[in-house]
Amino acid sequence: MQVYNVDINSYLIEGLKSNKQNHVLNPLGDNIDIFKQIIENATGYKIRITNNWFNRTEYTGVDNSFPWHNEKGLGGSKTNMPGSHAAILWIEGEVDKGGSLEVVTNDNVEKIELKPGKLIVFEADTLHKVSHYYGATPRTSLNITYKEVLDAWARN
Repeated sequence: MQVYNVDINSYLIEGLKSNKQNHVLNPLGDNIDIFKQIIENATGYKIRITNNWFNRTEYTGVDNSFPWHNEKGLGGSKTNMPGSHAAILWIEGEVDKGGSLEVVTNDNVEKIELKPGKLIVFEADTLHKVSHYYGATPRTSLNITYKEVLDAWARN
């Protein structure tokens, strides 16, 4: 698992902030190359995005945590997503109001606190969960699965 800080000041991210739906599949649409460049600049690896989705969580007084799962079909929605890695970019949300990510690494649980602009990258079969969020403003994130590519020929 790797954690990066990225600049989230772009028209792509601003557009996502205006989304009022809780879960959107393929929010990147025609802008997928812009987000791909954000990931490549942060990680130093060339990638091919295989899936992308947007999550928006609002506190309503009800538990909104998400249980242990991975992107290979274990737990959660049991969806097996293509790709070798997963990445989560926190876009907005109140710091110190929950919504943290817990990730199993080397038989330990590592807790990553919510902070807009934080990008978390891990292997797609890594178990992770999201804690209950109770901030007054929505917690939003852009999530992807991807494959690393070795050269320009492999990207096609």
